[in-house]
Amino acid sequence: MPVTVKSVTPPTGTYRALGLPKPGTVIKPGETIPVKVIFTPQHAVTSNGSFTITPRQGTPATVSLTGTGLPPITKFTASPSVVHFGSVPVGHTVTRMIEVVNDGNQTSIMGRTELPGGPLGAPLRATPGLPVNGENSLVLPVTFHPAKAGSFHGTYKLTWTDPFGRHSLSVPITGTGV
Repeated sequence: MPVTVKSVTPPTGTYRALGLPKPGTVIKPGETIPVKVIFTPQHAVTSNGSFTITPRQGTPATVSLTGTGLPPITKFTASPSVVHFGSVPVGHTVTRMIEVVNDGNQTSIMGRTELPGGPLGAPLRATPGLPVNGENSLVLPVTFHPAKAGSFHGTYKLTWTDPFGRHSLSVPITGTGV
């Protein structure tokens, strides 16, 4: 038997529901009404809520909601954390990859990537303004092309911004021209 919606009590606080039926909506037997629930925690705590659909006749349907807010974390990591090119013949080029991962749960916006230059190069750099969501990564190549014998040291540095400010990550790089 079809049911007519008499009233709807939406969730409050940290919950919103999209697609709730309006009063007067007729729900046929076997019919479903998809409802999208959005949880927007303001603090790192567990929050409870609910929404209720009351028919003109019969028992109201209440959906309970529970969610836990996580503390905001911003953190980029690099793998490897230090790039060792080892011994490279003068005039040759070796490439290594650095995987930079946003280990936080906040979307971050890439800033600059910098390398001191000389025999150390970065043929592909992160695009400034590129959003990097939590758990996403970038793979960035670095090169070592010694023009003369000797030890070389540098730092690959990248910056990003998030809701907490500007941050940076430095990856030491070493290589020896032979």
